[in-house]
Amino acid sequence: MVAERKRHSRSFGLGALQLHLAPTRILLPRRPRLRPPALAAVAFCALVFWTNAPRSQAAGAESPPLPAPTATAHVQVQNWTVELPGGEAAFRQTLVATSFTLPALHPTLSLRGYVPVAWSTDEEADADLSGLGDARLRLTYRRPAASWSLTGGIDLPTGKTSLTTNEYQVAARMLASRVLDFGFKRPGEGFDIMLGAAAARPVGRNTVLGLAAAGYLKGAYTVHEPEGGERLRAEPGDRLHLSLSLLVREHDQNPDWDLRTALGLQIAQASWLDQGATREQVREGVAGTLEAVYGRRLGIEDRLTLSLFLLARDRYRLEEGAYPVADILGISTRWVGEVGASYRHPVHGLADLCVRVVHAGFRVDPGAGVNSRVTSLALSAERLIGGKTTLGLRATYGFGRTPWTSAEDPARWVKRNLAGTTLGITLTRGF
Repeated sequence: MVAERKRHSRSFGLGALQLHLAPTRILLPRRPRLRPPALAAVAFCALVFWTNAPRSQAAGAESPPLPAPTATAHVQVQNWTVELPGGEAAFRQTLVATSFTLPALHPTLSLRGYVPVAWSTDEEADADLSGLGDARLRLTYRRPAASWSLTGGIDLPTGKTSLTTNEYQVAARMLASRVLDFGFKRPGEGFDIMLGAAAARPVGRNTVLGLAAAGYLKGAYTVHEPEGGERLRAEPGDRLHLSLSLLVREHDQNPDWDLRTALGLQIAQASWLDQGATREQVREGVAGTLEAVYGRRLGIEDRLTLSLFLLARDRYRLEEGAYPVADILGISTRWVGEVGASYRHPVHGLADLCVRVVHAGFRVDPGAGVNSRVTSLALSAERLIGGKTTLGLRATYGFGRTPWTSAEDPARWVKRNLAGTTLGITLTRGF
């Protein structure tokens, strides 16, 4: 299997809610779903933002025009190969994703939606996994001229669950991959609810402080249902995400440079795994992130951007031999370090061109202690067509090393070299 990165995410989903009762199954007491702490934290942050944020413009003041709705279609094709003792094996994925933004439902409300579908093939395991992912909806409330917002959302279980053995292996490899970094990782999860709040406050003439909190109530789902065997059902722990950010600019009107930094903290309750009469607890611990992005204008329109991303996770508590469960839960990455640089140059009459180079190193558990690395070079172009449509093109080549397990011997980790390409096209239409 491949080393993992959890993005971001990051997050991407597995499964529809399913119920199963077996007369011979030993049902152990269910863990309490300790959701009130997460909800209370989000509610408290929202209250603080409400009472301290600047108020709306005075009555009679002219409001800025509302932005137009947009619809986006994105197609991405990835083809990576891994060096094996008997030759090379390919891992391919084609992703088609659609999204929309309705920023003018009401002067204070905006709605966003996203639905992915993908076709993935693992030549080494001789397996494939295709279908929809979970659909995401987000509704944001923001008062005119205010510096705070509230967001609520749901993840609908439209993706595939109850994966076969081969599909389970493909899903684990996609989730475990930071090197391959697939745009589509999870076929489906349960019904999830998200509640969040964010605020920004000036703390100086050219500095803005941002605060954000989000709680995720995770639904149970069936992960794996082998033929003739006991199915594996997951109850992911609820999550609380906290973020503190700082924006520093040369000045507040068309600055030549700016620096954005953000500290993030993710706290997760324990997850539970049920398979037959066995019930196992997985403690994910705490994950912290640091992100910094420095941008500087060169000349009139050119722009240079430098970025840094760090992630560290407390070691999860999971019995040996439970792999690929750690990948399915998205917790196998121990630490990540990533640096990047990009240069954007508008070519008048043609497109905005951008070159980006990224190098990342990361550690995966179990992974036999192998440190992974990947370097990628991307070229992208963006052009406005007809006044309302934006066309984006992107090509990426990457190479690296990662711990890998073969389909025949999933308990043995070895170092393998990888290389591959990613091609993407994006169309965004305004209305």
